[in-house]
Amino acid sequence: MEVVGHEFTHGIVDYTSSLIYSNESSMNESMADIMGKALEYESDPANFSWELGHSFHLSPEAKPSRLDDPKSVEMPAYYGGEFWYDGGGVCNSAISSLWFVMLVDGRQGDE
Repeated sequence: MEVVGHEFTHGIVDYTSSLIYSNESSMNESMADIMGKALEYESDPANFSWELGHSFHLSPEAKPSRLDDPKSVEMPAYYGGEFWYDGGGVCNSAISSLWFVMLVDGRQGDE
């Protein structure tokens, strides 16, 4: 469910904003992650997880994206931090996705 919500959100972002899927792709990806997880929580709260795609991994080598622990998949937890990519791109989406997790869970501090 979270992946369907994620992909539909890409369509909404594309239709309603002027974000360019290049250097601004991190905002697009983060919004899609957030909406996908919100949809999963609303539709199946008993099986909710902050892992994106946890319900359908077909092999042990496939790692789900962890919105609550971006460093575990080599994505940055904060601006300019470890795994930061200066060229923009999808990997930096973890920053605002982690912000959302912290907001929802009531967490604070440096992650």
